[in-house]
Amino acid sequence: MHSSGDIAGLFRRICKASPEKSEALAAIDVLTRVLHDSHVSTVQGLHDVLNTAILEMTEADHTYLCVKSACELFQRFITLTISDAPDDFNRCKQVLQERADMFLRKIGACKRQIAENFLNLLPDGGCILVHSYSRVVLSALEAYAASKSNMSATSNLSSSRLHCYVTTCAPHESGRKMTKELARLKIPCTLIPDLSIGYLMPRVSLVLMGAHAVVESGGVLNDLGSSTVAMIAAAFGKPVYVLAESFKFIRAFPLDQHHIPSELKYSSGISPACSPLRNLKMTDALEEDEVEDAEDDFPELHTAWARVNEHRVQTIERTMPITDYTNPFYISYLVTDLGVLTPSVCRSWVSLTPLFLVSFHCVVCVELRPPDSDYSRFPELSFSNQLLSGPPSMPTDRKKSPLLLLLLDSFRWDLLDHFAKRTNRTLRGFDRLITGGGYMKQVRPVFPAECHPNIMSLLTGLYPAEHGMLFTKMYDERRNRSIGFMEQDVHSPTPDVKTKLAKHGRMHVYHLPFCDSLASEWTSCEPHEQSQLTPAKLEETLGRALERLRSGQSDVTVVYYDKLDYVGHEHGPLSDQLLLSHLPALDHVIDRLVDQLTEEAEIRPYLVVTADHGMTEVLGSTESLDRLFSGSPRIKRFSMYLNESIPAEWHSGGTLFPPILLVAKPGFVFISEFWPLDLSHTNLSSLKGAHGYDTTHPDMHVPLFLFGPRIKPSSLYRGIPVDQLYSHQLIASLSTLRPALQSSEAPSNSVPFQLGDSRSSVFQNGLFIATLTTIICLLCLVVLLFSITFVCRSALHFCTPLLDVEEKLIQPEGNLA
Repeated sequence: MHSSGDIAGLFRRICKASPEKSEALAAIDVLTRVLHDSHVSTVQGLHDVLNTAILEMTEADHTYLCVKSACELFQRFITLTISDAPDDFNRCKQVLQERADMFLRKIGACKRQIAENFLNLLPDGGCILVHSYSRVVLSALEAYAASKSNMSATSNLSSSRLHCYVTTCAPHESGRKMTKELARLKIPCTLIPDLSIGYLMPRVSLVLMGAHAVVESGGVLNDLGSSTVAMIAAAFGKPVYVLAESFKFIRAFPLDQHHIPSELKYSSGISPACSPLRNLKMTDALEEDEVEDAEDDFPELHTAWARVNEHRVQTIERTMPITDYTNPFYISYLVTDLGVLTPSVCRSWVSLTPLFLVSFHCVVCVELRPPDSDYSRFPELSFSNQLLSGPPSMPTDRKKSPLLLLLLDSFRWDLLDHFAKRTNRTLRGFDRLITGGGYMKQVRPVFPAECHPNIMSLLTGLYPAEHGMLFTKMYDERRNRSIGFMEQDVHSPTPDVKTKLAKHGRMHVYHLPFCDSLASEWTSCEPHEQSQLTPAKLEETLGRALERLRSGQSDVTVVYYDKLDYVGHEHGPLSDQLLLSHLPALDHVIDRLVDQLTEEAEIRPYLVVTADHGMTEVLGSTESLDRLFSGSPRIKRFSMYLNESIPAEWHSGGTLFPPILLVAKPGFVFISEFWPLDLSHTNLSSLKGAHGYDTTHPDMHVPLFLFGPRIKPSSLYRGIPVDQLYSHQLIASLSTLRPALQSSEAPSNSVPFQLGDSRSSVFQNGLFIATLTTIICLLCLVVLLFSITFVCRSALHFCTPLLDVEEKLIQPEGNLA
């Protein structure tokens, strides 16, 4: 077993033998050896040995801020599973040793991951300013130089060279070391004085620096002068990128330079002789003869000095700190092994254990009470994301018209805009839908924003809590377990749902995943098949759907197509595979469909194209969901709700709703090693896109296209996002079904707009109030007029954006040719 002196000496020797290795890695290496060589026989003994070793290293001459943070993470990592370890202490110690080796491998790969994340941020050529010496920055620049060399060798072209201006970083002049390392890597560089930063700043493209620590405010602690460099860069409008490993996140919140803890500000590794104040002579007062001379030349000087002397600080700081605090306001991005983060994001992430950041799977509900486990004390949890919604009101009754409803799973509302920006052209098929019909740019999904509940709500006009299809898996309070919606006693439609579906008339559904649950005497379906996920198969299916309408076999046909969902989950919602490959192929199908509808003279059907939900990019994923069941209070990438505390505007709850609901933050998904969560068509660990987030997240919104004989051409609505149930009402106005919700059922506080003649009611109320105000005093008249103005403006604010949508989108029947 190592003695105290041996631990400090071992740490110094590792740092000296491997100068390219971070002090944090050296510290973890020492702790791993201490753990392996210890002869204690209790877990508490192991804790004491590790704490002693950490204390010795933090007091060593060459320690840095990251050592303390990395050691704390190491202790937390290896001890998280002590409760699950075997009763045999030797086996327990072996488990801890394996986790220690795993931790060492994880943080050893941080620099490589940061270099990969940073490659896309560096300009192709040009100049950058590098402050001080940083191993992470050096590794990133080395990876950049290697990538450019490989590119030049492959293309036989000389790549643009990147030139680095490196600050000297007095007093310890670590910039000289950085310059030597860059020259060794054959990266062009120039060592510049610290005072020349303002002169050279207009020439550089960005500022690059490392960090000793990332604090809870999102700012960083780094070599002295970093704050000055960042402020000058901000004044010139230059971005500042800070490269830091995630184990450098520490629990500190300095407000300014004077609030930096002393143990983080000074280091015994730098001699006080290096202090810029070493030759500065400080006196308690002016010499008498100096004062007299001063009085002869400047009579005011003696009085001024006396006032200064009265308020002098008794203790003067004679040792210059090695670090300063850079405010997050001056930092553009922090490039970490967890990804490229903004300082505002880091504010919430610093308080987490970074190597265990939870990534959330937001599209499933799953039972999380494993048998024969201590975790059985937890209730069953359903994992889902949801969004707010409010029912529209549009009572109407139209005569029968055939209708084709095309549902494009995960068709995000801004896909067409992203395609236009990427290619500088538009898609002909969708462009014809927009110019030849009605287009509502943004529609909000209902709670929860998943495929099955939203499609059922679109067809029935009911909320998921009403039609019973809440999640892929739901909570059965009677049996106290999770159940799938396809179970026989769950998926059968309620009488109310059957009534709503019957109002469609004869409906035929193609390839819905829950097709069997819709089957009835009025509804027929073709089951979902993987072979149908091609544009050619979709075109064939649309042709058969039109033929059913033409022959009178069906009044409404519904075609479901989920290839976009597959591609988005696997490659990302805005990937080249989706935008540049599949979306144009889908547009070709839409273009052919518009041709058929235009040439159709017999039945003149309506076409409605929409989606169930959008999709957003997944930020990352690790294995930390299990920390929740280990009692960790620091996971903050989700919100937790009880059944009785669910907001009323979600229109949810009931016996199928879980007693505890976890809602993932946008960009994260739930993943667990102990309770695997699987998607049927992609590997969850490599998920690039996900859906189901809060309604405030615009990536969840979808478009709505209307095309047909009574649809006004080029009718475009770009106002506030419309509720998904409003899509049901628009479909109802074109087809045979009646709206599911009457106006009296719609809560006014959740309706973004109302359809119908609301202007007359507002006018009548105003006239009635105006009549009453003629018989009261002048003061009351002013107050009432002010109230009337406020109420009318508020009503018109909510009513006018989509007031009389039928008049805007749908022509009167008498105007038909």
